[in-house]
Amino acid sequence: MDGHNTSSRCLRVGALTWEPYTRLVPSGSSFKVIGVMVKVMDIIANHLGVCYKTVIPEIQDWGRDLGNGSTTGLMALLQNKEIDMSLSPMAFSHWRWQRAVFSMPIRTDEYRGLYKMPTPEANVEGFIKIYTPLDARFMPTPEMWGISLDSYLYRDYLYIPGWWEYITWLCLTDWQSDVKVSQNPPPSQPLQLPKVWLMILLITAAVFSVMFFTLKFHAAATRHDYPSSDLSGNWGDVKGKEEGPTVDKQQNSSTVPDTIKASNTNITNLGRVTNLHHLSKSFDWTICCILNQSVWWTPREGRVRLLGGLWLMVSLVMGTVYRSNLKAMLILPKVKIPFNSIEQLAETNIPIYLVQGTVLTHMVQKAAPDSILGRLRPKVEEQEDTSFVIRSAMEGKRASITMKSGLEAILANNFNRYGYCKMYMTKEGYGYTIVGLAFPKNSTLLPKIDKILLRLNDFGIMQHLHRNGVINASECLKPPSTNAVSLRPLEPKDFYGVFSLYIGGVFVAMMVLFVELAVVSTGNI
Repeated sequence: MDGHNTSSRCLRVGALTWEPYTRLVPSGSSFKVIGVMVKVMDIIANHLGVCYKTVIPEIQDWGRDLGNGSTTGLMALLQNKEIDMSLSPMAFSHWRWQRAVFSMPIRTDEYRGLYKMPTPEANVEGFIKIYTPLDARFMPTPEMWGISLDSYLYRDYLYIPGWWEYITWLCLTDWQSDVKVSQNPPPSQPLQLPKVWLMILLITAAVFSVMFFTLKFHAAATRHDYPSSDLSGNWGDVKGKEEGPTVDKQQNSSTVPDTIKASNTNITNLGRVTNLHHLSKSFDWTICCILNQSVWWTPREGRVRLLGGLWLMVSLVMGTVYRSNLKAMLILPKVKIPFNSIEQLAETNIPIYLVQGTVLTHMVQKAAPDSILGRLRPKVEEQEDTSFVIRSAMEGKRASITMKSGLEAILANNFNRYGYCKMYMTKEGYGYTIVGLAFPKNSTLLPKIDKILLRLNDFGIMQHLHRNGVINASECLKPPSTNAVSLRPLEPKDFYGVFSLYIGGVFVAMMVLFVELAVVSTGNI
């Protein structure tokens, strides 16, 4: 590429692909360079009154140390003074500063991960995953409650080795977002605790127990709530009609029906039947309300009516929330992100491509084994072809890590080509670095270029050109659940969980029926 030829010698500028700054496009037997820095270089060349031509390294990498003082790629061109400057920005590093000099910073950048965008898939357990589980790594510690580990309260009463986290989390609402990690996280795979479902189970059991004892104590206090029973298990009409033995209203409250006075055995049987009657009422009211089913009896006493009404309201709220969340999952399904940070990527088994000769590859090679980058090293493979790295990430074969600005351009081009996002960028980055233009040692061109870059930055021209190069990247920076191309048609697998639950209920009902028939056939009822 040639600029304005007003000088006897054109500037030689080296270029490699780093979108949106520079991109090598095949043009016959050579390459054409496009991107943000081409426009910047046009401004620089016009201001200096020179022309420029691009030089592509024979080995298209940013520069690797060969161990004998020499380098490869773009750094070799700078070190050997085969070019006057780099057209593509380069990240600052101590190793590069020893072989070249850099202009004023153009941008502060950070490293992000790139991988295939996950898509919604059928889930057999979807109907029970309306509520997210609680990761056992995010457990409340005594300090969260304002309790000192050295206090006598914790030491003498609250200290239960290994169980504090697993007990206190039941009292909490949501510690998923901003909670510190427990001091003693589980050493193995994090335990996923079904927090909401367990809480519902505990509340249901508590309501059942309170309802039973309320009925029992109310009957004992009033002495007139005997069940409509003939001691054979028939507890009266479901409409509330009182049949069987009753207490004469004219008798003293301590007087019992004549049929109960017959023998102590009958009195014992009546107490047992009364307890079973209260258990049946408590169980039916507790379960039927939460399942939105009709109940064969209605509370008549004040305390029981108050308790039953509260549970009815709570059941209505829980049922409504469940149905609403289930509908939301079907309409706007959430997808599971394989990783959302470099640290999470290090914990996966996903292989990684890194562009050859970048600062990140040097950092990975020199990193300590127990560091984040050190854990990435066994899965990292260097690749010279940037387009191949992008294709591998888009197909889900390998992940990639590079600068955020480069990933924004990749996502923007991906959206422009397909109309939707086929890749995503991690939300959390790793480290910060500064990028600028590189020059050979003792370059006289550097002060002139710095003055122009300073003005371009101060007037916002560099930022404006960069935003234009990644104009559609914002569509791919949204959460994956909002980037769905279209509503996914339901599959049979979506209904397997519900069908299995229904079949299990039918099986239990059939077993109850067979047991009742067997009892009737033996004459015990």
